[in-house]
Amino acid sequence: MEHISTVVLNKKTILKTSICGNCALVWRSTRPSLSWFQYAWGERDAQDDSDLEEPTLSAAQVSGKRQPIKYKTIASLLDQITAGKAHLDIGTGTGLGLKHFIDRGFRSVGLEPDVARAKLGQANGRPVENLTLEDFVEKGSHDKYDLVTAIHVLEHKQNPILFFETCKHLLSEEGLLCVEVPDARNYIYWKDNLYMEHLYNFSFANLVHAANKAGLFAKYYLSHKTMPFGPKHLLVVFSRKGNSDQIDLNDSKNRKRAYIDRLKALHVSGLPKRIHIPLQYHLQNFDGIRFVSKNLNFGYQGNGQFIQNKRQSGKMRSQIQSLMGAHRQGGYAGVKNRILGKLVNNFPNIVHDKELLPQTLSKIDENLIETQMW
Repeated sequence: MEHISTVVLNKKTILKTSICGNCALVWRSTRPSLSWFQYAWGERDAQDDSDLEEPTLSAAQVSGKRQPIKYKTIASLLDQITAGKAHLDIGTGTGLGLKHFIDRGFRSVGLEPDVARAKLGQANGRPVENLTLEDFVEKGSHDKYDLVTAIHVLEHKQNPILFFETCKHLLSEEGLLCVEVPDARNYIYWKDNLYMEHLYNFSFANLVHAANKAGLFAKYYLSHKTMPFGPKHLLVVFSRKGNSDQIDLNDSKNRKRAYIDRLKALHVSGLPKRIHIPLQYHLQNFDGIRFVSKNLNFGYQGNGQFIQNKRQSGKMRSQIQSLMGAHRQGGYAGVKNRILGKLVNNFPNIVHDKELLPQTLSKIDENLIETQMW
């Protein structure tokens, strides 16, 4: 395991990113616990949602979901290889995308843990249940499914192997599990260290390796764009049947090392030159924000002056100014809100991503955990 970056706020480490030297999985090795996330979501969902509206396509594009078009593409692919029509979609949002499966004869049901999204789906007559995957399984009143889909869900889950095991339990004997995640090579750049919108960043090898540990095996693989614009993603279809140890993590050590080095390089993409891993983001002196990597300091030093001005990227300046604004408005709590809110709002409110409540932020220091890969 190698550490890539640490985020220190007011002398307290709140987030850390690491990479596995064997399988190249990138994950958050210091992060809030699941209980804290659940508390944060509960506090947020208790707020007034009377102004909820169905998001327009343009709003969906801005949020990165682009669900209807994405689901249309995936449904057309899966319809050709799925034996039966019983379908479960995990993390379905408002269920907009389910239409493309239903139109092809699938008997679709969507699970959505976010209260606001589930309510909108139900209000529009879509087969959406306001349940987490775990709660759905615990109910025990479900059938076996010919197809289970998880489109941009796994990167947000606390335990990928447990997720695969749970999905396997839901599959019929010939059932298929379709998982799509961002390709780490096309997603990571320096800002991912600071805001950490995903708990895991996958490659094909470690995604399949995790599934193999749960007794699922890759049957189809596609690196594609589910939209005519945007980056390529990883889409893998798994089944119960296949060869064990599909991925030899010890194969071609030189190639593996080169891939790991490439991922590490992406984590400093957009930063001034000569920045090296591991990064340390020290946000503790708001007369200026200090970003520290070994002996090189860069950032904002007050009075409109940027350290390493000629090397500073425009995106870097924008993020520093954003954090400065958060500090002016709410002090260190405001900065913590800006950073951790990206993680919490993986299940965002339909209208806008809500700020974390003061009681939510006050609980974070006692709910930070150190994690291994899985």
